[in-house]
This record gives sequence, C-alpha cells and structure tokens, in this order.
Amino acid sequence: MLWKIRNSMSLMQPRNSCKIRLLLYVAALLARRLDRANETAIALKRQLDAGEPRMLIRSTINQIASVLRERLQRIPLHSKL
Repeated sequence: MLWKIRNSMSLMQPRNSCKIRLLLYVAALLARRLDRANETAIALKRQLDAGEPRMLIRSTINQIASVLRERLQRIPLHSKL
C-alpha cells in the first residue's frame, strides 16, 4: 500500500505538474469537441424525425463532419496552462 501512495505522490511533483495540466487541457478540448458533435447529432435526429428538407439535413451532416475533423491547435511550448 505504501508503494502505491509513493507512486501516486510522484505524479504531484513540480516536474510532472506541467504534464498533468497539458493532459487536462487536451482532455477538455476533446470533451468539448465530442459535446458539440453530440449536440449536432441530436439536431440531426430531430430533423430526420420531423422530415426536414434534404438540404438542411445535408448541412447538419456537414457540421458534424467539420466538428470531428477539427485539429487541435498547437500549444506553445512555454504557454501557461
């Protein structure tokens, strides 16, 4: 048990805090992207259920595709997260 505590404490050392903040930042970006894709998918389902015009449905599908294709912006090496 003591070994587990020591290993978990090593993650909290200052040299690793940057890595942890970076991972949390990337996780937040990916979560936002997934949330936007989910919202758009729900809108698509509503449009299909309502029998909306094909052009509107095609536009929504393109929105989903663009959200999923987004690239993560480069993070400057010396940025403060």
